[in-house]
Parts: sequence; C-alpha cells; structure tokens
Amino acid sequence: MSRRALLIAILTAGVLVPRPGAGATEEWAFTLTDPDRPGRTVPVTAIGPAVASGPCPVLALGHATMTPWTEYRALAGPLAEAGWLVLLPDTENGMQADQGELADDLLLAVAAVQDGEAALPVGMPEAGPDWALAGHSLGGGAAIVAAARRTPDAVVALAPQERARPSMIAHAGAVAAPVLVISGELDCITPPGSHHWPLHEALAATPRAMVTLHGAGHCYFAAPCEPCVGAESGCPPEVGPDAHRERTLALMQPWLAWHVRGDAGAHAAFLEAADAPWCAVDLVDVAAAAPVVPAARLRLLGPSIGAPVTRWRLELPDARPVVADVFDVRGRRVRRLVDGLAADRLDLLWSGQDDAGRRVPAGVYLLRVRDGRDVLSSRVVRLD
Repeated sequence: MSRRALLIAILTAGVLVPRPGAGATEEWAFTLTDPDRPGRTVPVTAIGPAVASGPCPVLALGHATMTPWTEYRALAGPLAEAGWLVLLPDTENGMQADQGELADDLLLAVAAVQDGEAALPVGMPEAGPDWALAGHSLGGGAAIVAAARRTPDAVVALAPQERARPSMIAHAGAVAAPVLVISGELDCITPPGSHHWPLHEALAATPRAMVTLHGAGHCYFAAPCEPCVGAESGCPPEVGPDAHRERTLALMQPWLAWHVRGDAGAHAAFLEAADAPWCAVDLVDVAAAAPVVPAARLRLLGPSIGAPVTRWRLELPDARPVVADVFDVRGRRVRRLVDGLAADRLDLLWSGQDDAGRRVPAGVYLLRVRDGRDVLSSRVVRLD
C-alpha cells in the first residue's frame, strides 16, 4: 500500500446520489480520514460523467464561506459532462473556516481518487493522472495554498479571498502551475484591488491571467444563496447568476483544456472568450514573460528493457520546481521520484518499486516530469 493510501481510509463509500433530469452526469459520495490530522474527516461528493470512455482528469473545487458545496452543481455539471471528475469537499463550513485545512482537504480528495487503492464508490469513473485545483472565495484562496504545497496541472481561482492565516498571496510565489483568476468588477466582499490583483501580481508562474467580468459581483460563481447574497446587498451586481456562470465557464473550460488536457484548440478558444466585450483580461503568457527560455531536456541513460535500475537525466536551463512521477499504462501513479526545486542537471533513478517499496509487475511504464513550464515524458519497459 502506498503512503497516500495509508493516509486515506474510506469511512463511507458506495453512495450513489441520483439527480433528476441529469442523464449525462452522476454523483457519488464518500468520506475520507487523514491520520496526519487526527480526527479529521472529509466528506466528499464527486460529480462525473455517467459513462466515461477512459480515465477522467480530476478537478478539486473548494467552496466559499458559508456556501454549501451543493450550490456549485451548476458549475460542476458542465465540467463533468465534458469528462471531468469534479471533487467537492464538504468541510470548513462555518464563519471561522480555515483556508489551510480546506487546502489540505482538496489535496486529500485528489490523492484518494488518483491512488484508487481504497474502496471508492462502485461505478465512479476512474481518475487519471491529470488534475487541477479550483475554488471560489475561501475555496479560491485554498486552491492557491494547495497548489503551493503540491503542483497541479492548472489552477482556477474564482474571486479568491486573501486571509492572514494562511495568506494565499504569501504562497503565490511557490505556485508553479498556470493560474486563471476570475474577478467580478463590482465585488465588494473580496475587493479586486486588495485580493485578486495582488494575487495575480505575486504569482510567478506563467501563463497566468487575471480576468475581470464587467458588472459582475462576488456571489454568482455559485447559485444564489444566503448569506453571500445578503452580504452584497449594498453593492448588487449588474450581471445575473446565469450570465455570470456562463461567462465563467466560457473562460474556465478552455483554460483547463489548454493546460490540463493539452487541447490544441483550447488556447485560441480561451483568447476568444477573453476578447469578449463582457470582460477585460491581463494575460502574462510564456512568450511575454520570458521570450527566450531554453527548454528542459529529458534523456534516458542506457538501455531500459530489463535493466534493474532505470536512469534518466533531466537538464534544466534554470532553477525550477520539478515533479517527476512514474505511471502505469492505466494512468495510475506508481512512484514519485522527485517533488522539489531543482537546477542545472538532475539524475532520476527508478529501481522498479512503487511508493511502498514493492516491486512492480512487468510491463510498460511512463515517466512524466513537470517543471512549471514543460511536461516531458519517457517510456520504460520493466521485466520480471
């Protein structure tokens, strides 16, 4: 059993929640516990495609303060229909919610479904290795903090909230994933000038984008509910909930498809949405931020078939956060080789063992390396 599987136990599983009139998606409920945080239980609802053609990319979505996860069905539904497995933790629901705890809950949920070693609900789609973080307000700040702790493929922060403990802005420099911040022009709950723009400017990763929705407020990333709507009664938005959500998805979906799924047309689709008259965008792209950045290189050293130890050499033009994982042909992570800052040259060694030290079966495996800018891969064949 891997380390993450040891940290994750399923307390309640196999609960299928039917949704009237929602033929394309299904919901599954389960509860996790993390021994690293004694007594911590994390109820999670997963929304995914009713029929999946293969492993699904994973999106963990955090909620706003005093806003139940149920108010994000309309946002999660279209993503699930597009093939995403959306995870919604039901924790930190009070006024004194802890953003750092919610960040760890998002990461715990992702690890649970990606490891796939515990008794997850029957019929839930298989989770692939690709994943992203997102969240609204409290959850947006939690997504940034979580991304600083473990690097996803992309982040979407919806009106993210700055808090003193922990501060998402203080964590921003450690976020290596591409980040999309979507802000309401009339947001008086997390004013853009003190929450969203400082985050955008503190982020080091590229590409990153700060999109302002004209006439929009804070609450309608979720369904209208109290106390959020009541809190902005003195500064009511000009854009209604349906239009707010549609515009959010028009930006969010291509951003995720571009960075997580590698969709060739998603970059253009995002730029087209960002050019709409209902929004304004500040995009810091790779080319604009660093016009001449040499690419990283990954080389397999020596023969791979039958070798007791497989060795790769990663060559980097500068210091970067590196995450290197070995996956099997089903897309399940087998071994994490590196997760940290690296510079210049790094040799990656794999002796054919999983995270728990057990020898893996014979077969084809894939090394995937992410360094904040590039995604590199190499195939290796292991023999008994």
